Parts: sequence; structure tokens; C-alpha cells
Amino acid sequence: MSSVASARRVSFRLLMSALLALCAVPRAIAAPAPAPSPDVMRAIALAEDRRDGTSEVWARALANADARVRARAVLALGRLQDSSDVARLTPALRDGVPQVRREAAFALGQIGHRSARPALEGALTDADPEVVELAYDQTPLPPLLTMFEAAAEVGEQLGRITCPLLLMTS
Repeated sequence: MSSVASARRVSFRLLMSALLALCAVPRAIAAPAPAPSPDVMRAIALAEDRRDGTSEVWARALANADARVRARAVLALGRLQDSSDVARLTPALRDGVPQVRREAAFALGQIGHRSARPALEGALTDADPEVVELAYDQTPLPPLLTMFEAAAEVGEQLGRITCPLLLMTS
């Protein structure tokens, strides 16, 4: 056997041994984030169930360090469908966590008050496409503008029809 072939086999064996050793080393697995405090989540659920939009629970939950708590509070406030909560929910559209912004866009749409429209229109430029989609779905203005623009274009095109038969049917 040639020395080149022998060297290749040794290199291959060393490489395989190194790969096997790497696979055998236990990897540091990121521990899942601890669950939000059951007391906080229970307080949100109770305030929602009582339909208590004035509870101090909301301020604490919306300012909570855990994004899951903030998202749950935003969702609950949206379910209350109280227009006085629009001002409280609007800052959640600028939250650093996309899930909180998604819940905020959905919640503001559920409330459906015209005071939420500027905030939802601002969310149309969000970096997260799901936030944009939810804001678009919850904002009546863009679909209406699209419809009016299409109607204006059709009106212009109708003015160009010269065939008498098409004029009678249009």
C-alpha cells in the first residue's frame, strides 16, 4: 500500500474520531423560559372575566417584563371591546416582541373604534409581516381607498368607450 493511501486512511480515521467525539460531548441546551407567574395570569383572567377594564391588573400586566404576560393582557383587553382601552393598547404596537404587537393589532381591530385607526395605520409599516397583515385586516381605510381608486380608474376607462353597443351596456 502506498504511503499516500495510508496517510489518507489515517486522516479519515482521525476526522471520524473527532466527529464522533464532538457528537458525544453533551451540548448546552438552552433551558426554556420559566412559565409566567400563575398568579399574574390568574389575575388577568379574573379581570377579563369580570369585564373589569379599570383594574390595576392591566397596568402591571402591560408593563410586565415577560412578553407572554403582556401579550395575554393585550388579548384580554381586546376581548373586552371597550373603546377606552385604545389608548392603553396603542403602545403595545411598538413593543419589542412581535407576538405582543400582533396581539395589539388584533385587539385594536376587535375594539373597532375609530380612535384606533391612526395606530393601526402606523402598524402597516411594521417589520413583522404578520403585524402588517393584522393591521391591514383591522383597518377599514386601505381597502376602501383601494376600492375608490379602482372605481376612479373604471370611470376613466368608461369615458374612452366609443362603441355604441358597449355604451348601452355600461
